[in-house]
Amino acid sequence: LLKVFDAPIAASSANLSGQPAATNAKEVLQSFGAGLALILDGTCEPSGKASTVVDASGDSPKILREGAISTAQILSVWG
Repeated sequence: LLKVFDAPIAASSANLSGQPAATNAKEVLQSFGAGLALILDGTCEPSGKASTVVDASGDSPKILREGAISTAQILSVWG
């Protein structure tokens, strides 16, 4: 998708507001129903957790949602 689109893409997990994050295409389909035009399936997250979302726009990272990568792991490489 990135090669074809040739521009940055920001995305996290697919879920309805207030609902648990989907970790695979089947869960996305269950949440949103058959009305979806396309699900880009990048396979299942092996940890069973949603993606970690980090705001890296400032001097230090701000964890917006901890997922498969922990806050400690982020901070250990951030410096």
